[in-house]
Amino acid sequence: MKEETTETAPNTDLLTAHPIDKFKIFGALDYTIDEIAVILDVSPMERNVIAERLDNPRDELAIAYSEGKFRGKAQTDVALTQLAWKGESDAIETLSELIKGRKIDKLKKELFGL
Repeated sequence: MKEETTETAPNTDLLTAHPIDKFKIFGALDYTIDEIAVILDVSPMERNVIAERLDNPRDELAIAYSEGKFRGKAQTDVALTQLAWKGESDAIETLSELIKGRKIDKLKKELFGL
């Protein structure tokens, strides 16, 4: 018998969400460390601890933040693409500029390591 696995959606209520879910949301919204510190109402010392954790790619908060950032970007891209497919001229133009910008960024990285 095949076991079913279900993935639960993160709690998106910032007041009650688990800290990991909060950092996925912060990443999706591309919040800075200063914005996060204000939202969480933390002391300057706690802000520095959060900043250090976000700088450590193996830390669970950094992983959650990065995951949220990538998922948020993907969701935005999907929504923009769907609007472009429907013929929305602003979406077509924005998507075109986005694709050009990513190609330029990719070439810069390949050619100059930037």
